[in-house]
Amino acid sequence: MADPLHQISSRLRYLVQAQTKIRLHSPFVFAFYRDVMDDRRQFYAFPKIQAEYKGLLQSPDRIRTTDFGTGVSGKERSVSSITRHAAASPRLGRLLFRIVEYFSPEYILELGTSVGIGTRYLAAPNRHKQLITLEGDPAVAAIARKGLVNYPNVELIEGPFSQTLEAALQKLPRLDFLWLDGYHSYNATVRNFEHCLQKAHEDSCLAIDDIY
Repeated sequence: MADPLHQISSRLRYLVQAQTKIRLHSPFVFAFYRDVMDDRRQFYAFPKIQAEYKGLLQSPDRIRTTDFGTGVSGKERSVSSITRHAAASPRLGRLLFRIVEYFSPEYILELGTSVGIGTRYLAAPNRHKQLITLEGDPAVAAIARKGLVNYPNVELIEGPFSQTLEAALQKLPRLDFLWLDGYHSYNATVRNFEHCLQKAHEDSCLAIDDIY
């Protein structure tokens, strides 16, 4: 486990050195901040996905999970708890939607489906684009699959990333957008990121969650 004091000091250094939008000199970065990060519009897809998110938060169901990142299997967890702690929040989901809307990627890969809320936001802007999402836990993947039946452009592949990532990449002609949100450890994140570079190109957008 990382040293908490090191994490805090690293985060503070980042905040001190970070640029505000007023000091963003690159036209591309400024436009991205203005049109994506700072966009507060409510798009057509948001109410439905947020209602589904609330439904999962209120679910009374419990499942036995398998965490390939920690190696812990058979632990019983509530669907509501998984949704609360692992699913994309409405704020993050809306950001993912706006990024996809802005860049209009044709081929998208998500590592870490969880219950499929983030996947919905990624898939909603254009349901004719190809999206492959990977989830390690079969029980969690089953929940996500039920919620993705109305997204024909989404293919959910379950199993450890070590067994599914290469096959998923081979299905994509190129990688336009990557959302890396699974196996939250440094070594696994770097390994999976570098593996995805084989299909990246100069216009690819690669996003990683939980840097800190």
